[in-house]
Amino acid sequence: MGTGGDARRVSRREPLPTLSALSRRGREDLGRRSATLADRRRQRHRGQRRGPGGCEPRPLCRLGSRTCAGRLPRTRWCLRRQRLPPLPESRVSEVVFIGTSDAFGAGGRRQSAVFARGERGGMLFDCGGTTNSGLTQLGIDREEIEVILISHFHGDHFGGIPAFLYASLYTDARKEPLEIVGPPEIEARVRALATALGHPLDGGEWSFPIGFHELHAGERRSAGPAQIEAFATQHQLESNPQGYRIQLGREKIAYSGDTGWFGGLPGHVAGSDLFICECTQCNAELDFHLSLEELREHRDDLDCGRLILTHLGNEMARERGQIEIETADDGMTVKL
Repeated sequence: MGTGGDARRVSRREPLPTLSALSRRGREDLGRRSATLADRRRQRHRGQRRGPGGCEPRPLCRLGSRTCAGRLPRTRWCLRRQRLPPLPESRVSEVVFIGTSDAFGAGGRRQSAVFARGERGGMLFDCGGTTNSGLTQLGIDREEIEVILISHFHGDHFGGIPAFLYASLYTDARKEPLEIVGPPEIEARVRALATALGHPLDGGEWSFPIGFHELHAGERRSAGPAQIEAFATQHQLESNPQGYRIQLGREKIAYSGDTGWFGGLPGHVAGSDLFICECTQCNAELDFHLSLEELREHRDDLDCGRLILTHLGNEMARERGQIEIETADDGMTVKL
């Protein structure tokens, strides 16, 4: 044996270890070493399972025969991929009444236009001739509007489209696409109107895409941030009249356009969070417009969360705020 300070002196009387003893000692050391390595693996595996900052471990799924996420004895595991939470659905933040009068500006108010602003974009229900001035006065940017939805082809409901398009081109230098959705012939009617007003739509290049989409009664389509379903209404047939059910995020809005009373109306607006309903007259004198008298009679048939009357004629304008059914006014904002 060596004589260094670290060497162990062996007495002549002390028997040397036998080969079997050395073998037994080696097996014991190997067992202790293996146990230590296994403990280290387990600790390392636990550390890998914990997220940043020592957060709780992610869930595990057990696999049958393949080894994942470290070599564990006898049991094989795999880190399960966590699902991301779904994106929140878009919500309608507000509805702004741009114009609430009949075709003749009763009460000094603007022609029909309603703006719905959601988390993922905005849209316009009808676009009467006074829409541009109303948007400007109320501080609503035209570029917020992704979709213009037209109920029928009377000037107080679609007469403002050419001016809206040219203001978007020359004033706003718009780049974002605009969709115009309406009854059959929507593109032909808008082009004819623009030409008659001296501003044909094919007179030059546009800085933004314009898409026209026909929607027949009973059909459904997506446009911008909304799902839109059309239904036929009782109005002058030559105007191709329609009402709409609009799904904008989680909210459902029903919009009557211009119509007289008909038996199918309650079914079309059932379940809506907001029903924007025309009410031109107090008494049922015109077949093609709704009256306060009829709405009072059928109010219990209308299964909607909130009913607001618009398209008010002179008599209804004088009754505004004095009747049991809510009425709209220019600039009125409704939070949903």
